[in-house]
Amino acid sequence: MESSNYPKVIILLATFNRAHLILQTLESIQNQTYNHFECYITDDNSTDNTEEIVDPFINTDSRFFYFKKPNNYVQGLSATRNFGLDLTKNLRSKYILFVDDDDILHPQNLEICIKVLDNDNLDFIHYKLKPFEDCIPNFIKVQGFKQIDDVTYKRLIDVLDNKIPLASCSVMWKRTALSNERFKEDLYYAEELEFYTRLLIKERIGGRINVVLYFNRKHQRSNTGAFFNGDFRYTRSLIKAYHLCINNLLEAKKMNYGLAKFFVWKAVIKKEESIYREILRKSPLNFIDLLKLWFLYNLSGFVHIYLSLKKRCRIRF
Repeated sequence: MESSNYPKVIILLATFNRAHLILQTLESIQNQTYNHFECYITDDNSTDNTEEIVDPFINTDSRFFYFKKPNNYVQGLSATRNFGLDLTKNLRSKYILFVDDDDILHPQNLEICIKVLDNDNLDFIHYKLKPFEDCIPNFIKVQGFKQIDDVTYKRLIDVLDNKIPLASCSVMWKRTALSNERFKEDLYYAEELEFYTRLLIKERIGGRINVVLYFNRKHQRSNTGAFFNGDFRYTRSLIKAYHLCINNLLEAKKMNYGLAKFFVWKAVIKKEESIYREILRKSPLNFIDLLKLWFLYNLSGFVHIYLSLKKRCRIRF
């Protein structure tokens, strides 16, 4: 029988200078229909009044805890999440949920995720996100839902290409699946890409459900906003994440032609020859496959023309 003396879910809320937004996030956590949780707020040494905003939750609700990140961790979101994982590694719980400090949880987030994970042999459950800007979204009570499919190593290209849009905040994890796993702290962006690739390579199995349980705020000061605004540090972090993913696959001896082709095409799109060179130099593919990759990269201009013509013909006919 499960003990009620420890939380079934630990929520890890990493924050930095979000005093103007974090209150709404905390309220959405507090208003969960499933209340057997603890929320660990890990602050990357904010310079605004985040601590003051968080204080009432800490003082009036025993499920909320606040910690400032010590100096032995580097600055950044990855290290702040790792700090949270380290804080809770010796605590008893079944599940872990990452939350960003400017987003909103659907009131039934924990309730539904736990219902699925308690009844299926999965390492994680992935649900839908819905973006919003200023107004807090209206919540629709979830009456029913269904599992779409599984997320395994076989679907890795779809994950890498964001066709299965895994993000830290769109997944509830079984705690055992994250044992000794940490985010790469030198990645400013795309740290989740490397993280999920690594875990899928290690045969973690997830399920997807067709329901929106999380609302992610869109604004220019987010990491994603910085990336799409062309911030050099973030674009280089994506390239570094691709290199790490390639190395993870090579070390696990799971690089195949389909994955190599994906990365070579990314090298074309991003105009990043280093990705292509690494695939050619380290990949264990046969000569014919390597030759096809050479043509793909070096004749990419013709490939662009072909794809463009193919798209036009499809639209016309």
